[in-house]
Parts: sequence; structure tokens; C-alpha cells
Amino acid sequence: MTGDRILDPLRLAALRRLSLLDSPAEPNFDRLTRLASKILKAPASLITFIDEDRQFIKSGTGLPEPWASARETPLSHSFCKHMVATGQPLIVENAPQHPIVHNNLAISDLGVMAYAGIPLVIPPQGQVIGSFCVVDVVPRVWTDEEIEILQDLAASVMTEITLRSAYETEKKLREHRDEFMSMLSHDFRTPLTVIRSATDILRNYFNRLTDEQRLKYLDSIESQVQRQLDLLEDVLIMNQSDSVGLDFHPVPSDLEGLCLKLVDEFQFTFKKTHSIIFSSAADHLTQIPIDEKLLNRALSNLLSNAIKYSPQGGTIQMRLSFSPEAAIIIIQDEGLGVPEEELKHLFEPFYRGKNSLSIQGTGLGLVIVQQMIAAHSGAIDVASEIGVGTTFTITLPIPQPVDTQSPK
Repeated sequence: MTGDRILDPLRLAALRRLSLLDSPAEPNFDRLTRLASKILKAPASLITFIDEDRQFIKSGTGLPEPWASARETPLSHSFCKHMVATGQPLIVENAPQHPIVHNNLAISDLGVMAYAGIPLVIPPQGQVIGSFCVVDVVPRVWTDEEIEILQDLAASVMTEITLRSAYETEKKLREHRDEFMSMLSHDFRTPLTVIRSATDILRNYFNRLTDEQRLKYLDSIESQVQRQLDLLEDVLIMNQSDSVGLDFHPVPSDLEGLCLKLVDEFQFTFKKTHSIIFSSAADHLTQIPIDEKLLNRALSNLLSNAIKYSPQGGTIQMRLSFSPEAAIIIIQDEGLGVPEEELKHLFEPFYRGKNSLSIQGTGLGLVIVQQMIAAHSGAIDVASEIGVGTTFTITLPIPQPVDTQSPK
């Protein structure tokens, strides 16, 4: 159970969005760990975040070497990992005798004998990303007052994380503002230049052109007008998302039916150039609360990209599966692929891969897809290999029923 929760893609996505892993020490966090050690008279105090295979130490006092310099430990040395599964505080008075942590290597390698930890929880889905904890090197009984103080300090850590996230978001928005205006100007000016040139030729040389040539210039005008409309629509959606948030209205819907209908539409349109295959691991129609309009647009964008960046005759696959906690949609193509160093930039506004600059696009599509998936409290991940193709994995959480029965 602990391992499953640690590897939960929604939890890991929430952690990565905060950009806390491998970040440098920060005074505001260090101040809280020093305060905890001083007030609670604890030899060590830590703010830790649990990655898929390690415990990153954002702030710590009293750690022995080499852990203090490394700022991380294997999960074999983590008490905090157990709170990822339970979402509850972990209070240990005598570690070697505790039923959960008695064989944890932090006892022998770090000298941990007593531990009190409060989980750090990200709303609204309640993912546990780490803990705020104090450690003693001798067995110790933690009082209710000490636990209450630790909870207050953990709340301060979460406030600091929220403020830090807001600051980083605002910083990125400022950085993108000039880039946004520059690229927006370019992307509007280029189609207008093409349209003006085509209309000038038609106006001045109409009688000299063949019907085929006239049609070519009219098609060019129509294509550029559609490009302008697509860009305008993307910009309007981006603006709405940044200002008031996307218009999100989830209702119980047949996700399998939505995917199947979308694939049928794309296969009908592109049957001469691409093969689009849908498969589902669900043994019955499964309804989950989604905004069909948003999700349909997000999946359409991913399928359009898969076709755009794949060679003629290529196969695109959409696979749907379900776990008790989430619906998983995978879209896989056989296209150009994305260099590994560029993957982390794919969801940045206006970013275009170096090997795709010759293919028409605004650089906003994946940003909008990510926002639409985030509106569902979901996550989107990407894996790619040059010359092999790209795979997008969407994870949509399934609300769990609440047990209203009183415990017996």
C-alpha cells in the first residue's frame, strides 16, 4: 500500500508542479526547522519530500554526515514515507520497538530513536508530498502540547509552500509576457503577409492566372485565415484560464464512449493517411465525472498532434484503462519524437521543438491541454524517443465513495 501511494502519478505530478525537489536551501524553511528544534528541544528537525525512489531534505538541522551534505536519503531511511499511505501523523516513542519502523535503516545509520512527523498535504485531492518532523536520538514520549506545536509549524510550512508556488507562477508569467507579445505579433503578422500577397496577386493578375492557380491562392488565403482563427481561439482560452479559470462543469459521463466516438471521427477524416486504433481494458462502460467539452478538446489536440507529427501510413493508438483510483488514457504515435532535453519544456507557452519548427503550430496547444487536464485534478505525462514516437499519458482521478456508516 505504501509503495502504491508513493508511486501514485497524481501525487508525483502535484509534487513536481511545486518545483521543490532538488531546490536549494531557503531561509524561510530553514527558520522553521531551527524553531522546531529549539522549541521542542529536539536534536534534529526536517522538512522532507518523498519522491518515487528517495527522500529529499528541503531543510534540516542536526543531521549527521553524509546525509546533511547530500540532502537526501534512500526510502529505506525514511519514516516519512509511511505518512504518504496514511495521511496521518506518525508518532514514534521508541523506534526499535515500533511495529511499523522497527527495521528502518534510519535507526542504525542516522541514530533515530524517537520521531514525530506531520504530513504535508496538497489540496484539493489530499496528496501527501512529504512531512515536517522532529527527531530524537533517545526514546521519548511526545506530549499533546508538543504535537500541537509541531502541527502549527507544519501549517506554516504549507503556507510557505503556497506563497512560494504563487511567487514562482507570477515570475514565470512575467518572463513569458515579453515572449508572448513578440511571438503573438509574429504569428499574426506572418499569415497576414501571406494573405496580403495572395490577394495582391489575385487583384493584379486575375485574368492571367489559370483556374488552378486562382484556386491555389484562394486555398492559401483560406488556410491562413483558419490559422489566425485557431491562434485567436488558443489565446482566448489561455486568457480565460489565467484570469478566471476554465469554465469547468463535470457530469457523470461515459468516458469509453467519448474516446471511441472521437477516434471514429478522426479515423473517418484521416483514413487515407493514418491508422487510428482505439482499445479499452474496461470490461463494462465506466462513467466518471468529466467535462466532456474540455476533455474532448484536450484529446482532439493530442490526436491532431499525433497525426501532424507522424509520417503518412503511421499508426496512432489510443488506449483506455481503469484502476480503482483513476482512469488512464494513453495516446501513442510513431512520429518524429522529442529530444530528451526538450521534454521538460513541452508544456511551456509557445515552446516548439527544434525538429518541428517547419510544421505549422502555435506552441499553445499542449499548454491548453495541460490546463484542461488540471481542471479535472488530473495529470499528463510525456515520454518520447527520436525516430520512434511520443506517448502522452493522462491520469484522471475517480472520486471515491465516502463510507457514511458508523464504525462498529
